[in-house]
Amino acid sequence: MSGNAIKSAKPIKKQDYQQLLTNIQSILPTGLTIYPFGSAGKKEISGDVDFFIDADELLSILPSHRAGNLLESRKLLQEFFINQGLESTRSGVNVHVGIPLGNDIVQVDLTTVNDASTIAHLHDHVYDSSDVKGKTIVSIWCDLANLTSDNFMISPFGGLLYRNTRELITKNPDEIAKIIISPNATEYDMRSPSRLLEAVKHNPIKYQHIKQTYFQ
Repeated sequence: MSGNAIKSAKPIKKQDYQQLLTNIQSILPTGLTIYPFGSAGKKEISGDVDFFIDADELLSILPSHRAGNLLESRKLLQEFFINQGLESTRSGVNVHVGIPLGNDIVQVDLTTVNDASTIAHLHDHVYDSSDVKGKTIVSIWCDLANLTSDNFMISPFGGLLYRNTRELITKNPDEIAKIIISPNATEYDMRSPSRLLEAVKHNPIKYQHIKQTYFQ
């Protein structure tokens, strides 16, 4: 997500992803689960590797002095990595760490979210061409939500919400598809720009908007 947070980091090849996964799991705090998302392991080359970590789990494993203070827990996670001799920085809800991979260092971004396993499933994108980016897929979701109702919005790490109250409608990609695409749509249609475009062919307004905005 932030490909230059670790200055010495190199891109990662698809073939090296499983080894990287082994390497990072060996240095994580005991009990901290990582949930993959992003292009690493799917594209031939990725600039960094993205994982979600669950906010409640992080708080329980690295509790702050002030109860429920995620900022302090993320700082403790950064310090945990630094104490192992690893380069680590923080930005927003992310802790970045440089993980050794052979003779290189690969940047891993750990993004703190609520209900990490569900949000990782929401972001299980399909990179069916080399130029597909996860943020493009999410941007199309946002546009389709807006075109469905002025009172719908997509929170990338929250799901489909009511805009006026920020109340959650659903985090389930299958349910989101049925609301912003069509009653017959499924999570399959949510996974890539090409699938999204095909899925809205029945709706001229949505189809033309997506085609002109993202396929020109």
